[in-house]
Amino acid sequence: MAKRTIILDFDGTIVDDMQALAALGTYTINKYFGVSIRTAREMYWSTVGRPFAQQLIMLGYYPPTKSSAAAATEYELAKVAVTIGSPPTRWFSKFMQVGAPATVASATGAALIYRWLDVWQPWLSGGMIEVVQYNKEECLTRFKGVPATFYGDTDYDEELAGKVGIKFVRVK
Repeated sequence: MAKRTIILDFDGTIVDDMQALAALGTYTINKYFGVSIRTAREMYWSTVGRPFAQQLIMLGYYPPTKSSAAAATEYELAKVAVTIGSPPTRWFSKFMQVGAPATVASATGAALIYRWLDVWQPWLSGGMIEVVQYNKEECLTRFKGVPATFYGDTDYDEELAGKVGIKFVRVK
């Protein structure tokens, strides 16, 4: 039987940062586009799992205004501190104890993923993590036709896995 490839989403699956990122996204949308906090929160969660600039495009705010570019830049800069300071999820800590190798497919840039791994690796035991792609969809397409499982935490993750015929497991 062929060995199954394990692919992991980053934010919310490996790193316990989704609530903090949602607060950051809500704040940013509220600040730059003047919608209520409640509406901004709903907007953020309705597009979660994608790069923030892509979320803004989906919400009709990006491009080409100066405020939309500034919002995306502010969010991405603040995301670095939020992510680096966020611990691994309980699920990921348990996964690492199994010692299985895994690939990360994320909208989060590889440089930030490696920085996070540098900070948190001493507290993790076991498995090896390979960061291969910045673009989640491209990474998953690379594994089309290969026995693989994609672990993620958003509807968007599930949608992408389904597009390329990869088994999806939702991590809470």
